[in-house]
Amino acid sequence: MKMLYSLAFGLMFSFLCCNGVAQTRPGSLRGTVMDFATGEPLSFARVSVKDEAGVVISTGVTDMDGKYNLNPIAPGEYTVEVSLIGYQTVKLRRVIISPHVHTVQDFKMSLASTALSEVVIFEDRPLIEKTKSSKITTAEDIQNMAVRDITFAASKAAGVSRTSGNSTVFFQNPQGVWNSSILGDITISGAAHPNPLTDFNIGFMSPDKVEILDEPKELNKMPEARILTAGEIHDFSKWELWKDISDDQLKQWKEYWNIAPLERYSLQLTFTNGIPIVDAEVVFKDRRGKVIWICRTDNTGKAEMWSKLFDEDQEGQRAEIHYNDRIFTVEGLMPITQGMNVMQIDEPCNLPEVLDISFVVDATGSMSDEIAFLKAELGDVIGRIQSVLNHSSIRTSSVFYRDKGDEYLTRESDFSDNISQTENFIQEQNAGGGGDYPEALIEAMEVAVNKFKWSNKAVSRIMFLVLDAPPHYGEDELRRLHQLLKDAARKGIRIIPIASSGIDKRTEYLLRSMALATNGTYTFLTDDSGVGDSHIEPTTDSYEVELLNDLMVRLIHQFAFIPACMNQAMEAKVPVDPDSTPDQALENPLHPNDPDHTEGAGPEDVFFKLYPNPTRDLVNIELDKAVEELFLTDLRGKILQRKEIGKERSFQLSLGNYPVGTYFIRFQAEKKWITRQIIRKA
Repeated sequence: MKMLYSLAFGLMFSFLCCNGVAQTRPGSLRGTVMDFATGEPLSFARVSVKDEAGVVISTGVTDMDGKYNLNPIAPGEYTVEVSLIGYQTVKLRRVIISPHVHTVQDFKMSLASTALSEVVIFEDRPLIEKTKSSKITTAEDIQNMAVRDITFAASKAAGVSRTSGNSTVFFQNPQGVWNSSILGDITISGAAHPNPLTDFNIGFMSPDKVEILDEPKELNKMPEARILTAGEIHDFSKWELWKDISDDQLKQWKEYWNIAPLERYSLQLTFTNGIPIVDAEVVFKDRRGKVIWICRTDNTGKAEMWSKLFDEDQEGQRAEIHYNDRIFTVEGLMPITQGMNVMQIDEPCNLPEVLDISFVVDATGSMSDEIAFLKAELGDVIGRIQSVLNHSSIRTSSVFYRDKGDEYLTRESDFSDNISQTENFIQEQNAGGGGDYPEALIEAMEVAVNKFKWSNKAVSRIMFLVLDAPPHYGEDELRRLHQLLKDAARKGIRIIPIASSGIDKRTEYLLRSMALATNGTYTFLTDDSGVGDSHIEPTTDSYEVELLNDLMVRLIHQFAFIPACMNQAMEAKVPVDPDSTPDQALENPLHPNDPDHTEGAGPEDVFFKLYPNPTRDLVNIELDKAVEELFLTDLRGKILQRKEIGKERSFQLSLGNYPVGTYFIRFQAEKKWITRQIIRKA
């Protein structure tokens, strides 16, 4: 056995030295995404780098100048995919990422309504610029490893890691950010080895070619950031689908938890200059003046209110907006099925800057398969937040919880603007205890929601809830849980669950309901990373897999971005509405399962004029095809207006009550969904 390992590692070290892998530093990909017709930069376009198997190994979104920078990426040949809601996806194949270099690649995108079904480009090497070299891993380092197999040894060289059960390897930069993979097989004897600087098909002997010691599954990967994979379901964007599945496949759990987020009322608040009103208190009342729900407007100026959420027989009638020591009233509110309620307030524009983020983590024994990786992810996310949102004052906190009878019930670190305090607290925690399925979730939420000192004024308050089990169940527990959701909504705390392995359907329904009740979104770990036990598939039509690390940073940016108050700044650059999923395709909010649903029709299919664009208020629409109804949506697919057209061919829509940003006009003609972008400027 020892001779086998010695031979294998000797050969491996020779291979690394001869071919330069240990000395090879990953490259990067950067560039600008622009509108094909206007040349204007496109913000929040998603740029994904995929390997030959179609696996996303690096992804990111463009900034306000349309620029992106994906780093690090292992040398190799990849397909780069660029997507943006309302635009046709562009794929560029045979993109070469070289070691030691920045690869520069720009993209131009056409609107979905006038583009082909998919744009695929084949291109030679783009422009490059050199970078510095990295540190070498020595033979002594390899000899001192506690080695289990040959790919594990390779994973310790030059920032390389590996996946479980195959020969995939991952590279990291000097800061330890795991990002990219290189696929391939190399036979130790006989065949010639490819040159990593030219062939870009680097790999190692498959594990079935060598003897591997038995080991727990979670030891197959080093607990580093950017390994866990996850998906997101934003049920606000799939509202009709959510109502269907909650009344069908998940109906029993609606009755079990006595939570029914179905009677929804949405209110959009803006200043008279179109800037969203952030963090205003909204009190939802019935016709007798009894308070039904209290919430706060988010960073896009939207408030989500609920009737009959906990089986209470109360119908919403009006909303009182509390802002700058004044009270504004909106009468006769209509439910979301009839449209979005809008209101403008003539007050000085005053936007908050504080961002509060809390991490609530289940630390019982059942989380041991993933918690080491989660700690690495959370620590890395906290570090990335500052660079993503350098305009905000960021405060963080954390609660780790177990269960009654364990070493502890909760351990907490209250809010602090010293981010390292939260990061250090998280790194000190570990998994243990538990034993039964339910855990002390309610007790942890009571600490996070009501004990922690959330900011009185904030651009956003986010609570990431990482767990793999439901709370204890009983009449008292349900009462406390319902009250916690009311308290969270009243304080403006968005709950974003991160469902781990072990989650069942009853818990999935609860977590999605908690996200809806607090204007959050539901996220979940997937099996794609190979870490932990198996994860259930969520009940939905489709979702996209991405790195958990990137997903969390994206959501933080999405829920915390706000435009400037100055009109001249808005005239110069119109930001994209941040209440969007710019890295996901725009989904049909009305017919998510329609087999005839297609995006975009060419000029030969429908004549469609839309002007002026951009506009401050009114937009003129002209059609020459029969269209029954037309929709105005935001970037996440939320329906803001619905207009029955009938025989009309020319009409107007008003965007004057909505925040400055990007919207879409959508309608169905001859079984095709037509989408056209419209910009509301200040």
